[in-house]
Amino acid sequence: MGLTPAIDLDMGRGRAYKSFRKRGAGVLQIGETPQFYPVKPGDLVRIPPHTFHRITCTGSQPMRYLSVDAFLEGESKAEPTWDSHVRMLCEEFGWDFD
Repeated sequence: MGLTPAIDLDMGRGRAYKSFRKRGAGVLQIGETPQFYPVKPGDLVRIPPHTFHRITCTGSQPMRYLSVDAFLEGESKAEPTWDSHVRMLCEEFGWDFD
């Protein structure tokens, strides 16, 4: 997945996230009282469920990362597959899925 430059603050929709940074630099904002952490290639980020978070790309290249989601509350009726989840995010943020 690529990211340029930032996404809106998200609350995780009942998922726990782990993501591995592959390319690009950024800043992770996490928590209702935000804390900020730099992220770079090689970093592993864990976001607990129902936790506000946002990652902002701060480098000159788009940020690339591998994300693994754990659907702790079961499947979402609106987003039953990973592709449907990514398509929904692309529509929401005006990104091109293809």
